[in-house]
Amino acid sequence: MNPLPTAWHRITAADACRETGSDPVRGLSAADARQRLTTHGANLLPDEKRLPLWRVFLRQFASPLIYVLFAA
Repeated sequence: MNPLPTAWHRITAADACRETGSDPVRGLSAADARQRLTTHGANLLPDEKRLPLWRVFLRQFASPLIYVLFAA
């Protein structure tokens, strides 16, 4: 039976560098960084879609608990 992989938050910095093939002091070379950017894409989060304020306000009344508070 194979042992479970180590959780990402329990890996030491040295182990993370070894697994990713980077140097703990110098990081990645420019060529390696370009190659990884081409392969994996930019490390960006998608833009968050924001609700208009009027919808946020109306959503406050979607819970039955708000009506119990009004009645009290």
